[in-house]
Formats: sequence, C-alpha cells, structure tokens
Amino acid sequence: MRDTNVTAPVENPVPVFQPFEWVYRAYQNGPYDLISNTRDLAGGACVILEMIEESDMDVDNGDAPMFNDYHKGRLFRMAVAALRTIELQTAAHLEKMQRDGEKKFEQGAGKDQVP
Repeated sequence: MRDTNVTAPVENPVPVFQPFEWVYRAYQNGPYDLISNTRDLAGGACVILEMIEESDMDVDNGDAPMFNDYHKGRLFRMAVAALRTIELQTAAHLEKMQRDGEKKFEQGAGKDQVP
C-alpha cells in the first residue's frame, strides 16, 4: 500500500549542513587555526582507529567483523593521512614561529637572550 502522507517539496529548503568552525573567523589564522584543525583531525583519526579495534574485537568474540580487510585498510589509511596532516601543519607552524623569533631577535628584542 502506498503512503499518502507525502509532503509537498519546499521551494527554498534550508540546507541541512551548516558550516561549522571551532574558532571564530577573526582568529582562524595562526595557532587557533592549527588547534582547531588538530582537534578535528585527531578526533577523526581516533574514531577510525576505535572502529577498526571494535571490528577486530568482534572477530575475536566470534562475531562477524564490522569491516572487511579492504575497507579496514582504507579506513586505516585515512587515519594515517589525518595524522600526517597534523604533522605537516604543526611543522609549518613551528617553522613560522622560528622565523618570527629570529626576526625579533635580530631586531634587538632579545639582546640579552640566547635564541
């Protein structure tokens, strides 16, 4: 039997997905952006690794795995990519901090300090 309670399409639907940031736009450069990205990427990698572990535990308990080897491998590579992104973003940020510190030292801000 066909469902007759179908609603009419809305002319201007509101999108379900709304952009979200942990940090206000005015602070999205420098350390705040790095912290926000690290939080998202690390959280995603943790979820992936927890899902893979849960799937392996299912097998150990005699249950069907959540993922086959192919999908488990793809998820694992996604976690590695997220962690690699954290590493690269952090390295770039540290290099910038080093350059900024050297400039301040050269300008005399750190005459009595060792760089």
